[in-house]
Amino acid sequence: TTYNIKSEISNIIIDSSCSFTANTNYAGAIVAITNYTDIINCHNMGATVIATTSYAGGIVAQAGAGSTISGCTSKANVTSNWYAGGIAGLVSYATMTNNLVGMGLEEDETITINCSNGGGAIVSNINNVSGSDNFYNGMAVILNSKNTTYQGQGYAYWRSDNDFLKSATGGY
Repeated sequence: TTYNIKSEISNIIIDSSCSFTANTNYAGAIVAITNYTDIINCHNMGATVIATTSYAGGIVAQAGAGSTISGCTSKANVTSNWYAGGIAGLVSYATMTNNLVGMGLEEDETITINCSNGGGAIVSNINNVSGSDNFYNGMAVILNSKNTTYQGQGYAYWRSDNDFLKSATGGY
């Protein structure tokens, strides 16, 4: 018998003096790996997140089946060889709503997502994900991926935008 018990992680603030490093996989400022978990109103105010191999996210490294990421914000610098994103490295069979990356920065401030393979301002890769109103500041969030630097729009996830993962208009 399999039991899918729903959990909640909410109202956590991580400040910029913190850093999170995984010597291989799964680095997230709030949680590394989750299934059937609601991550609500959690905020990374500038902590650095690094996974030396794969899966790094400003909030969660990998959010899986039955999970929801909602009302979260990130100003994190995130680095991984595979799957690095401002909110999450990988999200599958889950929901993302009302999440923001790089908002509220000063005009000359930037945050950087470094990912040798893929990468995204909000999430690196998605699989069967639904949601709405997830935005990144295209003027302040820089994605370095496959020897190319992206800034502006078109790189919310895996170097593209869609109807619920996109650049906010108006820049700062």
